[in-house]
Amino acid sequence: MLRAAAVSLISLFVIACAGVNQYSTGVPARDADRFMVSMEMAAQQRGHTAYRAADGGLNVEIGAIGSLTYAINQDKVTVTTYPSRGGSDAAIEDRARQLKAEHDVLMQVAREEAWNNKAFTD
Repeated sequence: MLRAAAVSLISLFVIACAGVNQYSTGVPARDADRFMVSMEMAAQQRGHTAYRAADGGLNVEIGAIGSLTYAINQDKVTVTTYPSRGGSDAAIEDRARQLKAEHDVLMQVAREEAWNNKAFTD
């Protein structure tokens, strides 16, 4: 009985995390404020809903695909993909890939709009 409960709990955790991935943006934490402003503007230019979190992070809703969350993680800014739920694991993973691709586009748009922002130097 206990073993079945443990297996069910582990399965629920794995299913709940399907498609959730975290990536480094390459932006140091000291440049987070300027980065968040640039990314918010880029997201709005692309028609996404973007809003700042109380902790200084940024949430970007990408329609039915899911959302991106930008946050300071130790000494750098990271992005976490949260694909919309529903469908097969393959469908969720596909939405996760679409979210990562949209993050890459947002980074490019932000770089073009803020070329002189130190947060985007390579």
